[in-house]
Amino acid sequence: MSTEAHPIDVVIAALCASEGQLTEREAAGLIFRSLRQFRSIFQENMGTSFRAFRLSVKLGCAQDLLESTAMSISAISELLRYTGRDKFERSFKQHCGMTPAQYRALRR
Repeated sequence: MSTEAHPIDVVIAALCASEGQLTEREAAGLIFRSLRQFRSIFQENMGTSFRAFRLSVKLGCAQDLLESTAMSISAISELLRYTGRDKFERSFKQHCGMTPAQYRALRR
């Protein structure tokens, strides 16, 4: 019986450890696959694209930070490498159904 981790598990662990900052190309490199092969393998195993999964991880980190820290929304946006607070807020609202400020007020 093999104790070797499934390649997608390796990618998910790295993605979570990087708080959603791992790029698709870096993920493909982690499991020694071309970008095209990686996209196919990821979609087949996860039922979603890497990009969509990465966004979920990134916004999950945002939710954790909004609940557990006093960091400003702008600081969280910068930490998660959004190009602007407005882009972060728009993405967050689309994913969570409310703005980061509303989420924080509700969860505190």
